[in-house]
Amino acid sequence: GRQTIYGITKDSFIRIANKFQLPLKDSQATEILNGSDGYADGIYRWLGATSVDSFDYSSYEKATHLWDMNDQLSNGVAGQYDFVFDGGTLEHVFNYTGALRESMTLPRVGGILLSGTPANSYLGHGFYQLGPDLPFAVLNAHNGYTFGQALLIEMRYRSRFYEILPPSVREGRALAST
Repeated sequence: GRQTIYGITKDSFIRIANKFQLPLKDSQATEILNGSDGYADGIYRWLGATSVDSFDYSSYEKATHLWDMNDQLSNGVAGQYDFVFDGGTLEHVFNYTGALRESMTLPRVGGILLSGTPANSYLGHGFYQLGPDLPFAVLNAHNGYTFGQALLIEMRYRSRFYEILPPSVREGRALAST
């Protein structure tokens, strides 16, 4: 579905922009958030997107494309995007491997696929709990990807970030470094 921006205030938006050295005026933040209807489209445009498409099973959120992610993507959009963001959808799709495979076809060569998925302690959320080794097993050269980075984000308290080390530099299970 369309990415929502629940709970973001103008002040937090400006604080996050400043943290990443992105200039954002008070009036700009107000305009982006007020004109968004609760969706992130305006933020993507502010970050430089010239168009924003969304995919959903139903037209409820006014998605640009309808797609049941349990099925193959058949609307000719494969390889059409510079940036694809999954903000927590794939774990809700019963045919997870098929949905992931089809999602991986959306970025153009050289494009980016960014997927955010709960990793643990979110029982009852979606169909699957995914481990930190998954991105290394899937987003690799064999599947046409150059791997960037895997992060675990502790969302409670202070939002700490941990980089997941790839299997080639560790022994056994996934390790994280701060």
